[in-house]
Amino acid sequence: MSPYSTTTRSTRKNRIESLPIPSRKDENYRFTSLSNFNLQQLNPSIAHPPKTVEPAPEGFQLAACTYPGGLAIALESSSHEGLHLSPFEDAPEAIFQKHRAAFDLPQALDADLFANLSAGRCENELLIHVTEGKKITQPLFLRNFFPSTDQAFYSRTLIILEANAELELAQEFVWDGIESLIQPFACGLTQIVLGPGATLRFSTVQNWNPNTEHFSRTYSVLQEGSQLTLNEVHLGGLKNQTRHLTHFEGRNSQSLHTVTALAQNSQQMDFWIDAVHQGVGSRSDVEVRSIAQDKGQIVFNGKIRIEPTAPQTAAYQKNPCLILSEGAVIRTLPKLEIQTDDVQCAHGASISSVDEDQLYYLASRGIPENTARTMLIEAFKAPGLRGVSNPFTKSWLSKNLALTEEEQ
Repeated sequence: MSPYSTTTRSTRKNRIESLPIPSRKDENYRFTSLSNFNLQQLNPSIAHPPKTVEPAPEGFQLAACTYPGGLAIALESSSHEGLHLSPFEDAPEAIFQKHRAAFDLPQALDADLFANLSAGRCENELLIHVTEGKKITQPLFLRNFFPSTDQAFYSRTLIILEANAELELAQEFVWDGIESLIQPFACGLTQIVLGPGATLRFSTVQNWNPNTEHFSRTYSVLQEGSQLTLNEVHLGGLKNQTRHLTHFEGRNSQSLHTVTALAQNSQQMDFWIDAVHQGVGSRSDVEVRSIAQDKGQIVFNGKIRIEPTAPQTAAYQKNPCLILSEGAVIRTLPKLEIQTDDVQCAHGASISSVDEDQLYYLASRGIPENTARTMLIEAFKAPGLRGVSNPFTKSWLSKNLALTEEEQ
């Protein structure tokens, strides 16, 4: 193990001990109860690699598989010029020295208990690095596998694209489908650094065991002219809290971020998304599409902050919501903090059920009510593909969104 890993993990473990467990008095935990949370029972599981590794979806190349306590690199870095994949401790010295700060937690996450848990307890950190000017032409695929025999899964991924580099990446969070009495806990941290002019297209599907408590953190830094496209689908877990913090440091940096979440049965999903604009002419566009049925609950807690250094910024947040049952609950809490003039900002939310007039119209065309209802729900989910141009990524996301070809 490198001195880096030893020092960082030790520092973060000490930080964990000093941090309180958040309560409902904390603004961003008002709707995420941690009353039964016990850190002492959530030590990292012993490495249990999957017995078989499923191939990547069509059109993708499997890059790595993480599992509790372990990491399997499935792709040799030499297979793509300019690509490096490795555990943190095997990071080349030049990459480590140039991006030393990124290997630790940023100050913005220093007081975040779950970010510290990932940094302090994860033993399977993955580094993905693309050198300057290199374009990885084939989409890469990451699999996070959580077997039902394990209780705690900590993961951490650092993605660094140097100037004018380009990468398309997809990842899934899956379990083995075996029912268990264990209450699973998953905690993940992703850090993204985009150099000037770099482009990252990153798609994620979260489909954990339906009893899993899942906390994830994503921290992104965008330098001048860089572009980040995020598409997320959230289906699994019992209690989920997902936090995104994006810093637009460079002039004309931009991000397109789309989340589609389906909460059913008694699932709780809490999305906490902040865009911090620091560079002139930066742009953010966040859309969280929430669907709740049965007794499912979804919270969107979003914030746009435009600092004095970021005139000519354009920033948008949108939260369209669809409620399919009387017992379902959706809460939407968008916020703006604007510290300069000459900006374009908007935020909005809408909450509705399936439109009866549209059902009536489709029925008048001979379409059965259940089919018509499914069609309208699919139409609501279809914008979850916005910004996706690669046909293999679009097909994979469409399958997880249960979209027909007509809605793709």
